[in-house]
Amino acid sequence: MTRPERLSAMFRFNRILVPTDFSALSMATIEAAVTLADRNASELFLIHALAPVAVLPPLAMPALPIVLADDTSAMKRQLENVPVPDGLYQLPVHREVIPGDPGNVILKFADEHDIDVIVMGTHSRSRWAHFVLGSVTETVVRRSKCPVLTVPARVVQEQT
Repeated sequence: MTRPERLSAMFRFNRILVPTDFSALSMATIEAAVTLADRNASELFLIHALAPVAVLPPLAMPALPIVLADDTSAMKRQLENVPVPDGLYQLPVHREVIPGDPGNVILKFADEHDIDVIVMGTHSRSRWAHFVLGSVTETVVRRSKCPVLTVPARVVQEQT
């Protein structure tokens, strides 16, 4: 196999994962992923990680993370309503809401579903906000076993 053939096979994306938080950046990221999927005749996986809410019990006990069934149902409906732009190819689109820490949910899903590339947005935050809040995208980029394509927020802002 020649080098161009090896590179072509290496960057063949049959299964594309797009995590979404329903923001404008996520919608633009989905458009970028659809373009990539269209070119590769790929399957598209849209997921939303539903982070548990901490419930504060009496002082003697630690906070308990919970996910409310109503929240899960509402997020499933919202994910079903996310429009996927039409492409030249009829894309198979899978949608799933998964409770848990977003970074871990994305990485686990990618491993379990043999994802070839993760496409996700990256917010522009100050260093202080990044230090305090962390970054789901950074976690995924650092720990992913597959390539991660990031769409910066400024690209979306320039297009609008």
